[in-house]
Amino acid sequence: GHVVRASTMNAARITEDPLSWNDRAWVSFRPDAGVVLTR
Repeated sequence: GHVVRASTMNAARITEDPLSWNDRAWVSFRPDAGVVLTR
């Protein structure tokens, strides 16, 4: 897996079962979002 760091905090958490280490997660972005992914 990869570690993804966000530059802004979540505006709201919409789950009562938050993620923890070793949980599987998916990240997606809107097509018009200005996203830069670097290694």
